[in-house]
Amino acid sequence: KRGRPLTMGSLGRSLLGGGVSDSKLYVVDGCLCCNTSLYLDIPSCLGCSGECELLFLRAECCCKPNTPQLRPCICFDLKQKSNELRARVRQHCFCCVHDCGLPPPKVVACTLAKFGIALYPRVGCFLTLDQLSMNRL
Repeated sequence: KRGRPLTMGSLGRSLLGGGVSDSKLYVVDGCLCCNTSLYLDIPSCLGCSGECELLFLRAECCCKPNTPQLRPCICFDLKQKSNELRARVRQHCFCCVHDCGLPPPKVVACTLAKFGIALYPRVGCFLTLDQLSMNRL
């Protein structure tokens, strides 16, 4: 089962290397529209990448093996975006994946978890995002 693609905006680059299945993201912490997961698929988890949007600015970074650079000789890009009023962060650093947004985007699972123990939408220990994401905000 293929999960939501974690793409780097209009550039079409993937945060985790081609979209990652929610069945490979183990939820560690979750607080409604934000969650932190472990991505344990080696070698796909190697490197760091992310995107951040705040008001009218968008920042992207990518430092992963076998990934094209965002600009010549650097792995960071900053640009102006459309007039959407939102805050959004998607980042990946080795085995940690963080996803958050306000207002809550539909692609962020609504979870409540701490230290790998999930309370919402299902109760369990060290569950994948796929197992938890029955309900989306």
